Amino acid sequence: DADAEGRGAATPDGDAAVDSTAPDDAERVVVEFFKRLGPAVALDALEEGAREAARRVLAELPLRVAIAVADDLAGYLSRNSVGDVGAWLCAALRDALRARDEAARESIPAGLRLALKKLETDCDVGAHSLPPQVYRDLVRLPEASALTCVDQFLAGFSSITNHGAWLKAKVRELKEPAAA
Repeated sequence: DADAEGRGAATPDGDAAVDSTAPDDAERVVVEFFKRLGPAVALDALEEGAREAARRVLAELPLRVAIAVADDLAGYLSRNSVGDVGAWLCAALRDALRARDEAARESIPAGLRLALKKLETDCDVGAHSLPPQVYRDLVRLPEASALTCVDQFLAGFSSITNHGAWLKAKVRELKEPAAA
């Protein structure tokens, strides 16, 4: 299922995920991405080079990851003004691919791999459904901090409505040293 795999990202088991996004799903990914991004960034309003670059990058992402990235970018757009939307969008999408590739190269400790597998199994949340930057930053945390993050997510899962935003905020909190 194209929605369920983290195209190219390491799975909690340490295996590379199956490349399951068929070429005929690429247009659906593009349409859903721009639908979620909102009216501020219409595909047909982008200059042709930016439009084609966005299509190429989106073709490399599974639908659920593209939607998570779109939701994250839409939130940014709602708070900030962007001059050259096409260039900004292409840079943000390239950053998502870079983060996905970096996460795939991370060596995930065994305890964290088990916790991430539980997160996937119990909550259907992981590399296949989070913005790649969030997943990369989660697996880069020191193991104890990452396990704390996963445990807190699992404990509050039923009340968390935006998984990516919650994990992004929690990872940021755990990355930054506590204010003295």
